[in-house]
Amino acid sequence: MTKMKRLSQAFTVLFLALTAAPAFAAGVLGYSGPLVPDENGNWKEFRTNEEEALLSVAPEDTSCSRRLPENLRQLFFEHFRYYADHTKEKIGEDQIARFAKVLGMAPHESGGASAAVTDMKLNGSRASLKNFYTTDNPGRAAPQALFSSTHSLDSLLALKTVTWNKQTNFGLLQMSADRLTFGGGSGELASSMIADMKELYRYHPEEVIARCGTKLMFKDEEAEIRDAFNSIQACKPGYSTKDEVQCFGRWATLCPNYNVTLALIAPSAYFATRKAAPLCAKTFRNLLKTGRADGGKPPLVAKPIYPPAPPPVMLRRMGDPGGRNRFTPFSPQMGLDVKLFP
Repeated sequence: MTKMKRLSQAFTVLFLALTAAPAFAAGVLGYSGPLVPDENGNWKEFRTNEEEALLSVAPEDTSCSRRLPENLRQLFFEHFRYYADHTKEKIGEDQIARFAKVLGMAPHESGGASAAVTDMKLNGSRASLKNFYTTDNPGRAAPQALFSSTHSLDSLLALKTVTWNKQTNFGLLQMSADRLTFGGGSGELASSMIADMKELYRYHPEEVIARCGTKLMFKDEEAEIRDAFNSIQACKPGYSTKDEVQCFGRWATLCPNYNVTLALIAPSAYFATRKAAPLCAKTFRNLLKTGRADGGKPPLVAKPIYPPAPPPVMLRRMGDPGGRNRFTPFSPQMGLDVKLFP
């Protein structure tokens, strides 16, 4: 098998990682201890009685379809379905609740904009929303599809009023470069996902763009999206300098699925919007039971906004310095049995 072929297959395990490792997935990276949990060690801390009712009943998910842009919903549904199709773990209400909670926080964190930048003093927030609603989506509102643009991202990264440090927030769930510093393996996971995407992009850029869900969330033409990804292949993501922070920020915005994954593995206490109501629990259940968001009913929309990426297969990385053959980025014994919860 050629190196290009092997690299083009990398995202089976990479995007299993992107969907399969919320905060206390013990041993996912071969560590003896769990990843960082919230202060009570579980995700149910911020599930109020009202939220429990939403999750248990979820009559028709009307708030899901009315409050969220169509493409944002599709991004999350494809993300969840990919996880469900590729893990041997039995998925239950905890996993559904986590996806529903993160989706419910997204409009509160960024307004649904992939190209969104805010520092800890809220500098950048007004420009982000203006770009999203006035420049990129004039006259449009949810539940219509709402898109960001690479031009808007460039203009936000050029803002002189924003403080660029490890707490500067980027993208759908406002992830910051401090995610690279988290202990318990989550920081290493955040870094390794970018490294693997960079490696794959050298040989199969269309695979990275598809797996990232970029065309779901950005309005740009193919050439513009390629240019945006080309521009970050040589940069170093980090948290010590402005250039490193902005490199991380471009990955966290241009690759919406990466941003969502960082939110899924982050402790709930990380989010100021952690008390936002979960959304679309019933739809996630339908996806789990039938593989379809409509629960098996005739589709209301003839085609998805952007066709789902082809099913990936597994890549084995050769020449591992530890002397083992590894599946990227997990060891072989994890395979497709990466667990969302211990």
